[in-house]
Amino acid sequence: MKAVVIGANWGLVHVYALRAAGVEVIALGGRSAQELQPLAAEHGIPCVVDSYAAVRALAPDLVSLATPAAAHLQGLQALRDLPVICEKPLLGQQGEAQALLTLGDRLWVNYAFAFLPAAQTLLALRGRLGRLHRVEMQCDYALPQSFTPQQGWFEIGTHPLSFLTLLCGEPRWERQSRREGETLYCSLGGVPAVLRCQQRAQQQGIAQRLALYYEAGLVELSGAFRLGQPWQYDALRLNGQALCAATPPGQDAWIQANQSSLATMVRQFAGELTPLQAVQAGVFPACRAWPIDQLLIAAWQA
Repeated sequence: MKAVVIGANWGLVHVYALRAAGVEVIALGGRSAQELQPLAAEHGIPCVVDSYAAVRALAPDLVSLATPAAAHLQGLQALRDLPVICEKPLLGQQGEAQALLTLGDRLWVNYAFAFLPAAQTLLALRGRLGRLHRVEMQCDYALPQSFTPQQGWFEIGTHPLSFLTLLCGEPRWERQSRREGETLYCSLGGVPAVLRCQQRAQQQGIAQRLALYYEAGLVELSGAFRLGQPWQYDALRLNGQALCAATPPGQDAWIQANQSSLATMVRQFAGELTPLQAVQAGVFPACRAWPIDQLLIAAWQA
């Protein structure tokens, strides 16, 4: 299979993941072909493109769209007849429900959290934990980029939130839901949820913690990275007891999760998995990704 990757920042993560899945990256896309040339040469990519028409002219087997969310809709509409892997979030702050009708039917959104080993362990065990009564999410960050609170939620908080939607069900902003600063009080598939995503200057990176209150007890999943260091996740714990191993030293759990996520999408595009099997594996079609956007749009409109 041959792919075009659009986006020169996080897009490089897609380049590595696609190559690991056996896909040939034939072009790197962005706003300026001239500026992309040195980066493409550095990473052994033979061609650069700066328009969607140029992408289409290459007739790729798939396109990886790793641009900022504000540019997703334009790109998805221009490439709607091609298989596309879109970096999260789907549409972001300016998303509207009617826009979903203009997207192609071979589209996956890269929410990779479910492919972390600790997340996979929890997905496998959840049937034995009994009823889920309540979920809490804490996501703290301090990054070189400047985000508004809502942008921080879209860029950072949606990763663990995506996994909670797999565990619990579709997020809903209901009459009793409320936002207090960067904390959301809502429900996920009918399960009460307290979700926090906030900037903390002392963090110097990102830290995540999920607390899930099952009949069997408290399940905790947490991980973090400091700038310039790999993502590390602690062992998944039930009432303090480890259920899986922590990330081994020197490995980057997040890069590995992205490789697994994109590899699953590639397998579906290659015909090795049906769309249903891909969804069951944890990947996100537009209809599963859109409610996450919708929740955050509603929270800031409330």
